[in-house]
Amino acid sequence: MRGAGAAERLERRFGVPVLDSIAVTLWACLTAVGCDPSRVHGWGSLFTNPDLRAAAAISNHEMKASGD
Repeated sequence: MRGAGAAERLERRFGVPVLDSIAVTLWACLTAVGCDPSRVHGWGSLFTNPDLRAAAAISNHEMKASGD
């Protein structure tokens, strides 16, 4: 349960996005109800990087379309 809070630090250290399950779930919930996920700070680039958010949104949409 501590991965979301460590995501930003790990991303800086390793130079890659860190997608914690709690953070991704929160991001998806915020997006689903029309809230801006960029208001969340410290939980990694999913919340701050528009390119990563767009890729995640496309992936989420594709999963819904395929019934997964």
